[in-house]
Amino acid sequence: MTLKECKTREDIENVFMEKEISSDNFEAKNAMLLEVMGNPRMFYSIGNPTTEQKYELIVASFLSGNWKYAAIMKQVAREREEV
Repeated sequence: MTLKECKTREDIENVFMEKEISSDNFEAKNAMLLEVMGNPRMFYSIGNPTTEQKYELIVASFLSGNWKYAAIMKQVAREREEV
């Protein structure tokens, strides 16, 4: 399973385990999740969160699936530019 295909927190953690990313390497996990989501700008209303807090917010955003809609819209825009 790829990270893009994950639908649950368990799926996400299994992908990280397969890639041998330690459970406390939140910087690597955050970077991978954000890359899959198209590197959206994230707003953290809690001030200056820790990397673990950022991870929890990013996972929640990832699992919401809203980033998939944005990716589809970017693809449609690219296709229109090619025409």
